[in-house]
Amino acid sequence: MDENLEFLLLLIAAKTDIERAYASQCNNYSVLVTCFEDEPDDYKIVPHDYQL
Repeated sequence: MDENLEFLLLLIAAKTDIERAYASQCNNYSVLVTCFEDEPDDYKIVPHDYQL
């Protein structure tokens, strides 16, 4: 349960960061979340044309 809450808070923080950084252009950005067993979850804000 705690892991789900931590992940939810991570997504809320990402949404807030996008809105603060890009304001009216925030619809052009997404969140790329990385989750590994041996590392903490992390996210990056990426433009919609981002390619791996």
